[in-house]
Amino acid sequence: SPGDKVILWQDIWEDAGSCITVGNGVIFDCEYSGTRHYIDGDQIGSDSGVYIGGGATVQNCIIRNFDSGVYNYEGGVGNVYNNNLVYNNYGLYYTWYAGGNVTGNLIGSNYVDGMNLYVSKITAQGNQISSNSRYGVYIASSYLGQNNYFFNNTINTNGDTSGEHGVYLYNADYNTFKNNRIN
Repeated sequence: SPGDKVILWQDIWEDAGSCITVGNGVIFDCEYSGTRHYIDGDQIGSDSGVYIGGGATVQNCIIRNFDSGVYNYEGGVGNVYNNNLVYNNYGLYYTWYAGGNVTGNLIGSNYVDGMNLYVSKITAQGNQISSNSRYGVYIASSYLGQNNYFFNNTINTNGDTSGEHGVYLYNADYNTFKNNRIN
């Protein structure tokens, strides 16, 4: 039910396939008794650590070894707070009218992009987005990948030597970046 809180009280190791789906306003929290827990995949296929949407929140998780650490599915608002999204292909992937808040996360060392936003509208603030292989932030859409707001983030050391970037906008209008450190 909306507002309910589900707590992960132990680590999940080498999960085969997509692991957890959270929707309908539920808060999924990986911190139990002061310890943040892992959701660890098998790095095979196009699976996700956590699917979110419908006003759901995922917080305090360490999510790694999936295609997408957090995947916000079609049309859902999903909030992502205080997570480590590392060693995935994509740390965070939002698609098809997905929106929400992305705050206080470490999004790093992912094999493709830290954040891949396609047809989304998010507010991102206070995140550390670094050491991702292609782009730190990738926003794309001919007319719908717009109205994303990035405030007070650190976006650095992304891409390798073949021309990748910290932030890449592809046909994406009306995105706002303010008070970010990008290099």
